[in-house]
Amino acid sequence: MTLGTTYMTKDYRKLLPISLLLLAFVGFSLINSAQAAGSSSDAGSDDSAESSYGAENVNEDAMKSYEHAINMIDAEEYNKAKKALRKAIKKDRNNADLWNMLGFTLRKAENYTEAMGAYNTALALDADHLGAHEYLGELYVQTDQRSKALLQLVKLQELCPQGCKQLTMLEKSLNK
Repeated sequence: MTLGTTYMTKDYRKLLPISLLLLAFVGFSLINSAQAAGSSSDAGSDDSAESSYGAENVNEDAMKSYEHAINMIDAEEYNKAKKALRKAIKKDRNNADLWNMLGFTLRKAENYTEAMGAYNTALALDADHLGAHEYLGELYVQTDQRSKALLQLVKLQELCPQGCKQLTMLEKSLNK
């Protein structure tokens, strides 16, 4: 009996390093997922593009263009903002926040088709991007596609069961 127990213990000892590595990997993945999810929850309201939104997620090369774009959005100079955001995207192509802000800018300039493409790109990069769901819903409201806006509202309700600013803003847009 003792011999069998000793043999099993030795087998488990061989698995221990592999198990610890797997546990560390899963823990690291969960931490990164939580940090990425947190970045999506900082989206601004439709009234303005908050200057702090997404800034922590933009790489250094794109930051100057991003900051210029936010200043142009705040000044309602959407064509200049669009150019600055496109420049930032060239430097940080896989940044959902940049694509979302480009969509916001294009929507404000009433370029709805391109705005929809930018929001869809943001959502392809981050399917749970709260700001992109809100702004896409607002685009649907503006283009009389209420049923599609309601789908975005449902998605935000799933993502924000306790409520969030993006959900509130889309609800306001739908109730106008």
